[in-house]
Amino acid sequence: MAVNQSSTLIKDLFTQVALPPFAGPAIPFTPIPLTDGAKPREVYMTNPAMDLRPGASRYDPAGVLQKWTAVYDALQRCGAEITIIEQSEDSTPTEQMIFPRDRAILLGDKAYVPHSASAHPRCYAPFHSFLEGEGYDVIKTLSPQWQGGNVRVDRQTQTIFWGYDSEEWELENLQEHTFPLIKETQDIDWNIVPVYLKDHRIALKNSSIDIPTIYHMDMGLSERLEGGELLFAPALTDEKTADTIREIIGRDNIIEIDRVNALNGAANLNFSGRNIVADIETPELVERGYQTITAAHYGLPSFEVRKGRTHCLTLERI
Repeated sequence: MAVNQSSTLIKDLFTQVALPPFAGPAIPFTPIPLTDGAKPREVYMTNPAMDLRPGASRYDPAGVLQKWTAVYDALQRCGAEITIIEQSEDSTPTEQMIFPRDRAILLGDKAYVPHSASAHPRCYAPFHSFLEGEGYDVIKTLSPQWQGGNVRVDRQTQTIFWGYDSEEWELENLQEHTFPLIKETQDIDWNIVPVYLKDHRIALKNSSIDIPTIYHMDMGLSERLEGGELLFAPALTDEKTADTIREIIGRDNIIEIDRVNALNGAANLNFSGRNIVADIETPELVERGYQTITAAHYGLPSFEVRKGRTHCLTLERI
């Protein structure tokens, strides 16, 4: 979508919910040009207008739209090409519509979706139709509900890191149904590595207490950036699995962050070239020649929408 079209979309969305026009970033930002031959990152985002209808959300719709629009604008300023996922007018409202990340994993021309989608056809069918229109073969897995935010795909090492945080039956089910299905339907022989989400499991065992956690894989392990780097919070998982991640990715490629920075959204990022969109800036990435558009550029405390941030609000083909 071209930049001039984006301003029209944003204006239309704000008009629909009777909000003041989007003013853009409060702090100037000049993106680093893409290197020769590099392609802009292609990103999907869901039209939030469907999420703002009466009955669709018990959360603040103005805040949802403000943060979604800031992420959208920031990614475009970084040079990303964004395609908007539209929902049909008769689809059932759900608070998860705005997070395309959790609703599918895109590997080549295949789109893997959780089995739970079958139970909510009016919610998921328009999304699946959109993916089919984009050329994806939509494959429903037999595992119960999983979320794409718990899956990190690293094409460079042909590895899929798959997070799980419940009892052993969840992992057993994935190993019996979903992992073999992916291997059978892919040309790449993916190495699928289960990652026990220790930090979130501690909170689940103490559910009576509201404890901030690294609740999804993409809160503790970022996408691989243009230069090969990844942000990784060892607090995400147990020590043995953390070492496995370091060995697979390569210790020189990993920039380790502490639990506090992970909770503040440092790793939950998206990017195009050496331009990053994330809640906060990571000094080690600045030293390596990256720059970040943060929530502060838009006068926001964070990009967080219902515990989801930049990475959760986006989806891309891998």
